[in-house]
Amino acid sequence: MNPDHLNYFKFIGRFIGKALVEKELIDAYFTRAFYKMILGQELEFKDLEAQDYDFYKSMEWLKNNPIDENMFTFSYIYDNFGNHVEKELVPGGKSIIVSE
Repeated sequence: MNPDHLNYFKFIGRFIGKALVEKELIDAYFTRAFYKMILGQELEFKDLEAQDYDFYKSMEWLKNNPIDENMFTFSYIYDNFGNHVEKELVPGGKSIIVSE
């Protein structure tokens, strides 16, 4: 990651804000969730589909199907620049089984 990434976010935020104030057209695509946040509207589960389709489909599957024993624990694995790191959601979460 770039060590100045927060400054880039700040710059693009100011750029977009200035364009909105001056009613200038920006040739850019924003997700439905971003537009809803700008308008102060409440986000819904369906808004996740445009943000991360694979994650949305996984969550939809979990919502519509029963959870089997030993299927999930209270931990998750994420990719940290090529290193897979397991993080517990609660203390001892690796050994706590999720159930209905």
